Amino acid sequence: MLWRIDGSDVYLLGTIHFGNFDWHALPESVRHAYDRSASIVLEADTRHRPSENSLLIGSGQTLDKLVSAAVWASVSQSAARLGLDAGRIGLFWPIITAMTLTFTEAARSGYTEAGGIDQLLRERATADGKRLEWLEALNDQLGIVTGTPMLEQVSHLAYLSEQPELGVSEVRELLSAWRTGDRYRFELVLEEKRQRWPEIFKAVIEQRNIDWVPKIERLLAESSPRLVAVGSLHLVGDHGVPSLLQGRGHILTEQAWR
Repeated sequence: MLWRIDGSDVYLLGTIHFGNFDWHALPESVRHAYDRSASIVLEADTRHRPSENSLLIGSGQTLDKLVSAAVWASVSQSAARLGLDAGRIGLFWPIITAMTLTFTEAARSGYTEAGGIDQLLRERATADGKRLEWLEALNDQLGIVTGTPMLEQVSHLAYLSEQPELGVSEVRELLSAWRTGDRYRFELVLEEKRQRWPEIFKAVIEQRNIDWVPKIERLLAESSPRLVAVGSLHLVGDHGVPSLLQGRGHILTEQAWR
């Protein structure tokens, strides 16, 4: 889950956005890459939350009109159980509602954004006076997510509503895989999701990977030591960032995970 781009001091790290990590429990190789880096490059600046309006479907649409009665009942029950306002999240895009339910459920189980790798890196870099950089604007990232096909967003929400425990069990699975550096497990999860919702994952994973590669190449040209940290699903498979960089002639060396 950690690579160094040969001929440079640029590292690529796969992260987990939510978790219960402690800095000193991270692999030594990750902390070493951090120590060597003058700048930390993350996906997007999440210090300032997007406006709620950007999360809304708009045009008078609500979830109860987009999904079946059974799915809406499951969503409402999950919202009530988690202390969320079903009427409020019923105004969100289906994919945002799915994420809200999953992240709230994960937080109840002790897996929070504050305990994720990205947040740990951001806070550590701020405390150490390292520069923070971003691969994309948060509003652009949100626009990509909410701009995915409505049918697949509804399918995604319906799938999670039928198995409300699924989101947290997947978080646990990926946390375990990250701690042991099990890249194969991430590849399996990515392929399963791609099969279920191909257009979502083409936009959210594959196209963003393509967009990031020239930005990373510009970082290479600056000859400044950097740690580029993005979600682990972006770094695995044939369409992952390491594979795309290799396809453009770069040599990457995977670092020991210890």
